[in-house]
Amino acid sequence: MDGVFILDFLRALPVDGAYEFAARYYAQYPAINVGYRPPGFPLVEALFNAVFGVNVWSSRLAILPFAMVGILAWHRLVHRLFDGATAFAATLLLVTTPFLVQWGWYTMNDLATLFLAMLLADLFHHSTESPARRYVYGSAIVFVLAVWTKQTAVFLGLWLLLYLAATRRLRAYLARKETWIALALVAGLLAPLVLLTLWLSDFNVVQSIGVGARASPLWRLQGWNLALYPGSLVRDQLPVAALLLSLAGMGAALWKRDGRVLYFALLIVSTYVFFTYLVAKEPRYTVFWLPACTLFAAVPLGYLAPHPRARVAYASLLGLLAVAQVADVYARTPAYAAGYAEAAEWVLQHREAPMIFFDGTSGSFIYFVRALDPERSMFVLRGDKLLTSAVLSKQIGLQVHARSRRDIQDIFDRYGVVHVVVERDERSSVPIHHELRHFLRTGAFELVREIPVDSTWDSLKGQVLQIYRYRTPKPLTATHLELRLPIVGRTITVPIKPAGTP
Repeated sequence: MDGVFILDFLRALPVDGAYEFAARYYAQYPAINVGYRPPGFPLVEALFNAVFGVNVWSSRLAILPFAMVGILAWHRLVHRLFDGATAFAATLLLVTTPFLVQWGWYTMNDLATLFLAMLLADLFHHSTESPARRYVYGSAIVFVLAVWTKQTAVFLGLWLLLYLAATRRLRAYLARKETWIALALVAGLLAPLVLLTLWLSDFNVVQSIGVGARASPLWRLQGWNLALYPGSLVRDQLPVAALLLSLAGMGAALWKRDGRVLYFALLIVSTYVFFTYLVAKEPRYTVFWLPACTLFAAVPLGYLAPHPRARVAYASLLGLLAVAQVADVYARTPAYAAGYAEAAEWVLQHREAPMIFFDGTSGSFIYFVRALDPERSMFVLRGDKLLTSAVLSKQIGLQVHARSRRDIQDIFDRYGVVHVVVERDERSSVPIHHELRHFLRTGAFELVREIPVDSTWDSLKGQVLQIYRYRTPKPLTATHLELRLPIVGRTITVPIKPAGTP
């Protein structure tokens, strides 16, 4: 949805009213996250949507240019430092790692950031060995692009700084004029993102540095926190065979005292330190250390060069591992939730008023309303924005705005709601959302369509989308829509314009 928003923004180019456009767009389609998340990856999504149309598969294609550039850069870096066989094996193991492949099925910015980090790794290492200024400036630009794709990419600066310090190149690097120009460039290009994040992403800051007890160093030094991401590496990110070969490669490199691996070892250390410090925890956050891990699994190929038979045997073992990883990928079922597009299409075909009321856990319905309505003629009123609001789920920062059936009916009447779409089973403990469903089952509404949700998500299994028609709808009388947004710490009030106006 962020990509569609960027596309519509670029088409409109509201130079004199960018904030007003964004606020009204969110009020119309309350499923965008620009502000909470940076606009870097959605911008690329927008370009693909512009060429191939607004649909899910064109958004998924947006990861492809990142992958191609990042993988080629990583192969070039490893080839330059080691040899062709090691580069090929390390890259092959990386691109077949099931954990990475499965995130490539979705439109998340984690992989895009990872591939930019791999490009940065190549450019920056070049800059430490070459007097050419283009590598320093290129590193600065790619670092900025990575942070504009995901704010946590700032940790890459820690990695590069540690490498310069460990190799005793920091003083010489800082003595170069182009280094200071590049640092000024980074500061200037990241300043707008810093201001945007501080302005619109209070929760993003909180979930990074923490508040109260979770801001304490003592909390971060607890055993479970220190062991969390190593455990994720074992359970989620690397198959057992790949992890064992990676550990064997680390041991071999240590035994050989191979200084070439320091760059990659520090990437693992920096990833661990930074994301262990952050309050928010997800296995996908630490994908940055996976290229280094797969490299260590391939490193013994170079050490075995004087022993052709052993080298062939080890190469065959790596090949079998890659095949096993591919088989693992095909054995996995992508997460999906089908039924929302059908519901959106039905409501659009039977539209009687510009307002649709939706109450559910998935934003997919809102996305498909926009995707199937290029004229942007409909508003989606979202239950978890008008009845309640919260930060990321009904369990975090819950605020209740409607407390009775009368309050719900008042919302329907003021906004001229005709069709109401709900997920039949309300699986939270928030009473007003249960009351909404009881209200819909009274004689004031007609159940006109039921659509089963076919999904792999446990939270949506057995769910049914129900479409109700309000038997006695009122004409739209509200002139403004007020939305409380705890996730960005703001309340926005936007005018409701006639259907079809931009």
